[in-house]
Amino acid sequence: MPGCWLQGRDIAFWQFAQLEALHVGGNKDLNLPIIRSLSTFPNLRTLSLDFYWQPSERDPRSDERRVMFSALETLSISGRLVNIGSLMAVAEFPRLQSVALSMREECRNFVPAKDIPGRLFPLLSSIPRSVRSLQLCLACDRPRLLPYTNLQEVVFSFPSFVRTFCAADFLRAALATWPLLSHFELGYCMLYDLPPDVPGETPWYSKDRNLPSIHTLAAFVERHPHLRFLSLPGIDFRSALPSLDPLRPISYKLRYLHIIFLPDDVPLVELAQVLDRLLPALDLRVAEDAAPYYAWDSDELRPLLLALRTSRRSVSIPP
Repeated sequence: MPGCWLQGRDIAFWQFAQLEALHVGGNKDLNLPIIRSLSTFPNLRTLSLDFYWQPSERDPRSDERRVMFSALETLSISGRLVNIGSLMAVAEFPRLQSVALSMREECRNFVPAKDIPGRLFPLLSSIPRSVRSLQLCLACDRPRLLPYTNLQEVVFSFPSFVRTFCAADFLRAALATWPLLSHFELGYCMLYDLPPDVPGETPWYSKDRNLPSIHTLAAFVERHPHLRFLSLPGIDFRSALPSLDPLRPISYKLRYLHIIFLPDDVPLVELAQVLDRLLPALDLRVAEDAAPYYAWDSDELRPLLLALRTSRRSVSIPP
């Protein structure tokens, strides 16, 4: 049996020992015996859990027998931070390549961000160093950068009510952290039925927040020569855009650039000119099968970049 997606509460999914992939949704109650059963699946490569941890009479973290998922390569967990921490405390994943953690319950209940880092940092430290892809949705304004130099894909997203997150500082801090990075996203996550922002508050991705400048974006791209995909919450235009004359291409590898938020007063023509000069290899095609979040068709920059590229190529073609 290659895979199974389960959301019901009455299915003994922990008995399907031949599964290669298992997705359990619906905030399922899990406990240590169920986790131990799942770890015995010899071919389980992909595991996705949306769960609530039911502790046993004995604290599972005091059990010396660690749960070993010897074949698992992809792990996705959604739930309360304390529950995710309980699972990671009892399990080992020696072959794990991709991990996605979403602290959804904290987001829904608006737990203050100041109360989360103390519980979050030990959890992040438990992520095995074999991981190449890391995706985190956090209700925390000061996430710790994991110094795992072999990471190739990193996705950090935050609910819009995390008001003090500084995207510019985060990007600057990550300049030398992941040298093999090929895919990087910094954005926001919409969880449960939350509105785009908490009433009366400014979303952290708006122009009133600390967003990276063009200079910070260029420095980040230049320090990551393997980078092919970059998504940022926005660009800070309060400082002047750099002059075109001294600009040189900084990457021929970056193919996809997505900017989530562009204010109405953004100097689109000037921004397009700068990006065209810095990133001449951007793929400006609209993929028919692309998700709306990544598509260029709603991006006002795309037609300007296309026009600049067409003009540049027509000039370079001899009559």
